[in-house]
Amino acid sequence: MVKRNTYNNALGNNTYLNKSVENKALGKKFINELENRSKSSKPNSPNTRITPPDYLGRQINYSPYKANDCYPGEKYLLVGASYNVEITTTKAKRTRINAIDTLFGKHSTILASKALKNPGFYESLSHFERDWLSKVKPKTVLTRAYSDNGELVNDAFAVWRPILSLVDKSN
Repeated sequence: MVKRNTYNNALGNNTYLNKSVENKALGKKFINELENRSKSSKPNSPNTRITPPDYLGRQINYSPYKANDCYPGEKYLLVGASYNVEITTTKAKRTRINAIDTLFGKHSTILASKALKNPGFYESLSHFERDWLSKVKPKTVLTRAYSDNGELVNDAFAVWRPILSLVDKSN
């Protein structure tokens, strides 16, 4: 019998199997499949469309991002939404919401490296978020975060990782 664990994230409950070795192998298989598709296909052919594999348990709903012009395209995978769990006061939460609003302003997406140069946004990040965003791939983008219901999550932002083999071919 496989033990199931659940955890909460900013966008809701997720369930995963406690079989890390098998999941790691499946993840590598998925990445290899994506890279093979991109090598053997034209950039806009149906074979290069990226959809989350069935073993992730559910399809990611990109419609809120598309409806709000925050979808960076099929060349990116949604890593997830990030919010600062260290915030314990209403004032700190309001400061973070204002920093995120200021960061995006008229932009729907922004490079992570550029976002880190914004002092208000940088100060609103947790230590983990600062460290993590300073180490991401150069073309990683941030957008506003949306729940599975399509509702804006004001105090969070979404992180999108480029599929390098697809991004590099178009440049």
